[in-house]
Amino acid sequence: QIPSALVRAASYNFPLPQDIPKAVSSLLGAPTHAQVTSIFRLHSSEEEVILVQQAISKGVPFSQNLRVVDTLVLRPHKEGGVLFTKWTHSVWQPPLPVFARPVQWFVDKKVRKDALSTAGELARILQEA
Repeated sequence: QIPSALVRAASYNFPLPQDIPKAVSSLLGAPTHAQVTSIFRLHSSEEEVILVQQAISKGVPFSQNLRVVDTLVLRPHKEGGVLFTKWTHSVWQPPLPVFARPVQWFVDKKVRKDALSTAGELARILQEA
């Protein structure tokens, strides 16, 4: 824990993707939304700004096992401007049972795909600011 970090939480309903494969949707049932709580921790220093977001959800089978962690770092670039770096990963704890691994495979793939698209959009917004 970092004493100078600011911490906030937000809860919201998040629509589930429409492109869920049939094998995965048969394991999940038919929910249309997940209840998500995101915890944000913001820390800044002379050298960088770090934002860590951890999202947990409920209302979808196996969601109690998943935590999605985004880490965004902004620091001065040696040639001017700002270097923006983003890491995203899924944490499954405890691991899913073998029969549910298609859910894990789909979610991990979707998290990576969405992380790439949202990082590009965030970079564009930051450049315009």
